[in-house]
Amino acid sequence: MIVIALCIVFLLGFSCINKIAGHLPALAKIGLAFLVGIGIETIFMFIFDLIGIRFTGMRLIAVSIVCIGLINFKAIMNIIKHRATINIRIPQQFYKTYFKNINLTWLFFIIITGFLIYASMSKSLYWPTSAYDNVAGYDLMGKVMGIEGRIRNSLFEINKAPILGSHNRLVYPPLTAGAFAFCYLFKMSTSKLMTSLLLLFFAVAFYGLLRVITNRTTAIIALFFTIITPEFYAFSSLSTTNIPFAIYASLGMICLLIWQHTGRRSDLYLAAILIALSSWTRSEGIVFDFTVFLFLLFHSIKKKSWKDFIPISAILFSTFIVWNIFVRLSFKADSIVFIMHPFWDSAKFSAIATWVKNLMTSTGLYGITFYAFFVLIGLNLIYAIFKRTFKEGYDWSFLAVLLTTLFLYTFLYYQMDNSKMDPLDLMMSASYKRGLFAFIPAIWVYIFTSRIVNTTFGYLNRYINLGEAQSSLMSKSN
Repeated sequence: MIVIALCIVFLLGFSCINKIAGHLPALAKIGLAFLVGIGIETIFMFIFDLIGIRFTGMRLIAVSIVCIGLINFKAIMNIIKHRATINIRIPQQFYKTYFKNINLTWLFFIIITGFLIYASMSKSLYWPTSAYDNVAGYDLMGKVMGIEGRIRNSLFEINKAPILGSHNRLVYPPLTAGAFAFCYLFKMSTSKLMTSLLLLFFAVAFYGLLRVITNRTTAIIALFFTIITPEFYAFSSLSTTNIPFAIYASLGMICLLIWQHTGRRSDLYLAAILIALSSWTRSEGIVFDFTVFLFLLFHSIKKKSWKDFIPISAILFSTFIVWNIFVRLSFKADSIVFIMHPFWDSAKFSAIATWVKNLMTSTGLYGITFYAFFVLIGLNLIYAIFKRTFKEGYDWSFLAVLLTTLFLYTFLYYQMDNSKMDPLDLMMSASYKRGLFAFIPAIWVYIFTSRIVNTTFGYLNRYINLGEAQSSLMSKSN
């Protein structure tokens, strides 16, 4: 039954992606389909909980099928009407042309990356959930949601009275726990299948989206460097919220970059949806919401066009606002753990700066990610000065979005009231460190789509014959 349920989740997500951004390559739509689909399922769970109806596997499937039918109603009617003339045929030259264009560099990295993903999935499916945060937190929440069919479940109340302090579990919005609950709703003994599928479909979506703005060799190398980042790879097989958060936030950032290149409104709306889902995973997703909001505000002022500003802003902040209102009203709890006024604490600032420096320069955690990032910023700066191209291309705008988000994310920890949370050192060594996962894929995208790297790959394509030219889209931006 779980196989049928997962297929329906995929079809639901694919239907939504195809409706919103049907122009995307097939691989991008396939990868995003499951990620968006499971996000929608957790929203269904939330709605069921709000209206006081216990959610079950069959109820979720029924609602999903209805939504799939409504989204694809016009297409289904056209198929029924023209069924006699439909002829699905793969061109005879397809396989010959496809395999002729395969180059050894791409093949090498696809094999290595595929093996790494397979190894992580095997580890995830073999070993049971064991880490304390997972056993006592996210996975436990998923189990109880699966058993009781409620988000406001017995973990948080005794005789319908809230347990003092129990709302702390709800610091994390329900996407991850809801995804785990989906497995338990269909009587699975572990939720690790969901962890594996999230990683697999992330890899497919990452590669597919990056193919829109660069060639496949560059795309697979960028994916390889993302996957082998030590801490990212280590947590990819664990039942935590960090990797799902990184998945949605980074893919949203990639869609934002695609929108900068193409100008298609559908890419911007898809970016907003994915970033909103990151806030449906972890509340610090608000930094991505706010940065994209500022970026869109600047763009709207510059272009004197406000057509998309309000709907995009509403999408971006919807999940964060809805969840925090839900927590406050349902549990009579104040979920604010930040100091809501500006202040200066030199000791705290110094401690945070030291932690940030030590974490970013730790090759055991993030490999060469941040070294490559800051070196490339310097090289791009030199390139821009030499070529006088500060106002051209997308390097600087995407970099501004990345750095602004990183600054706001760090600023959250400065404003955090540690009297209501764990000590600063513990928060930095655990929460902040893992929150940086969300920046890893986006940083590698910046690196491999930047002007200087694309110029270098252009020479490699020309002289080493990697087998394909840069996409015309990237050539225009150069």
